[in-house]
Amino acid sequence: MKKKRLFLIVLTSVILVLAFLIGSPFFKLQSVELKFVNDKNEVVLLKDNFIFNTQQKVTKIISSGKFDYGSSLFLINKQNYFIRLDKNNPYLKLVNITSVFPNKMVVYAKERKPIFYITNNIEYFLIDSDFKILEITTEKSKIKSLILLTAQENNKNSTFFDFFNISPLAFESGQYLYENNIIIEKIKKIVAIIKSFNSFNTLNNVFESFIINENENFPNLTLQTKKQEFGIKLVIENVLENFDKKLNKLLSAFKTLINKEKIKTTYGVLSINNSLNCYWNNL
Repeated sequence: MKKKRLFLIVLTSVILVLAFLIGSPFFKLQSVELKFVNDKNEVVLLKDNFIFNTQQKVTKIISSGKFDYGSSLFLINKQNYFIRLDKNNPYLKLVNITSVFPNKMVVYAKERKPIFYITNNIEYFLIDSDFKILEITTEKSKIKSLILLTAQENNKNSTFFDFFNISPLAFESGQYLYENNIIIEKIKKIVAIIKSFNSFNTLNNVFESFIINENENFPNLTLQTKKQEFGIKLVIENVLENFDKKLNKLLSAFKTLINKEKIKTTYGVLSINNSLNCYWNNL
């Protein structure tokens, strides 16, 4: 009986303490701070950012999150802020949102950078490595160093939109392009693996277009390198089988080729087949 009474006293005390903490104005959200970090998650100065480099822009970002000032930090749902900030700020890559007691939240983020673009022959859709649409523009100067994502069907040129049979009007800045699509996931993996090749400074320095080739049997993927520097097409036959192994072996073969002086004046196609054999064809 005494144990039961003790348990009820402890439980009641805990509930009262929690109620006090939740209801206390001391723990209600009063301020939100935005900090930018680099790839090593080290905090960087605003002046080091390319886009979000003024306090005015930072204030605008925080406002777009519609934070519930005056709400208890214990009851706040951070996911709602995450979704709003991500959608309303296409160039913002959120890392984390943390509570700093007693009454503050800190948003950690990075700047997104465009790597690819797709086009409907009128507008250009700038896309980062997460396949988020950062911007839709008609300014050709903005795609100068980006990689074109395009398609071919039965050796006939197509557009990315035609290939996936969807209207460009379905997309707007801040959206993600075809999440969980198998071809898109393969291209994301290309980005990740190429970044591990130290001899390639950035994708944009090496490649000018990625071409999805659909034929009667299976989809291929062609990585067109910059013509002036390399002039080589890398072809992954049947991206649905052993993709990781094919990509790694093909890039290793390409890396070996570009280390040879003669490849700078040689134009050709370096392919890898289902047997994981690389072969070369001159153009």
